[in-house]
Amino acid sequence: GAENVKCLPSFHGKDEYSRIEILDKYKTEFYNEWMKGRSLAIATEAMDFVTGKKGLLDDIIRQLPWNADFPVKASGSNNDITVVVTYRSPRVKHLESMWHQCCMREGVSFYQYLVDPKSRFHVATSPAFDSLRLVEKFLEKGLNVTLVDMEGVINHGYDISNIMACDILGANCNADKTFIGMEDKQAEILNVKNGHSSSSIHNITTDKLEHIN
Repeated sequence: GAENVKCLPSFHGKDEYSRIEILDKYKTEFYNEWMKGRSLAIATEAMDFVTGKKGLLDDIIRQLPWNADFPVKASGSNNDITVVVTYRSPRVKHLESMWHQCCMREGVSFYQYLVDPKSRFHVATSPAFDSLRLVEKFLEKGLNVTLVDMEGVINHGYDISNIMACDILGANCNADKTFIGMEDKQAEILNVKNGHSSSSIHNITTDKLEHIN
């Protein structure tokens, strides 16, 4: 139930911790909560880059409780992992979101972001755009994968967090993906970029988009 949900503290980006210390702290938190009988939901955009950053996926898996070197061995195995990958369409909306996140405020136009071979899209973020390649990467590691069609989620009026809770984590839910006993509660959407609509795609025409495609 919702009363059992706990958000772990964030250690990333804090100068007092080294990379090794950060990994150790997360590993310990994962272990402690798992040993209390809780499921773990790890949501990070870093997952998008596992196809382009060697060793990243292995680093993440090594932090999970059954792979950790604690005195009391945790039950479970990598077979307990379910990776959820979202497929966003239309694809240009996904591209726009990635551009907003990395480059728009730096003065890089959407057109430059797509066609300049030195742009962050080509250097760093293009692997994150390929949702099906992400699925393939996780399957190659022997992990369970669920591919979610975000357009279908939106068209049905669902919230992705409810899909995660009801269909992946097995929470007690109604047919409309609301929690049983909490039907009057609405999901709070926090990650919203105000003022960034499709009209923000400047310096690009339909002809340019067709050429890029």
